[in-house]
Amino acid sequence: MLGPGGETTIEGEQALRWETDFGAAELTHINLYDRTVEGLALRDVQGATVQYHPEAGPGPHDAVHLFDRFLAEIVKSQAAAGRP
Repeated sequence: MLGPGGETTIEGEQALRWETDFGAAELTHINLYDRTVEGLALRDVQGATVQYHPEAGPGPHDAVHLFDRFLAEIVKSQAAAGRP
């Protein structure tokens, strides 16, 4: 559940933030056509969400960077917990 939103400026770029049941969330992806939210990242705990359909070149490679980031977070979390 999202609480009140706020707008801040970070290094010249606008960022929208909300308070959620899990802490602060920040807008990461926005649809440039209809301005709908397509991605959020949690700032106080590990977590993020993305939902969109690539328009220019739909296919499995459009979101590969998101999977790479997700796997890197898993490896980092396991290393911090002392697991291989």
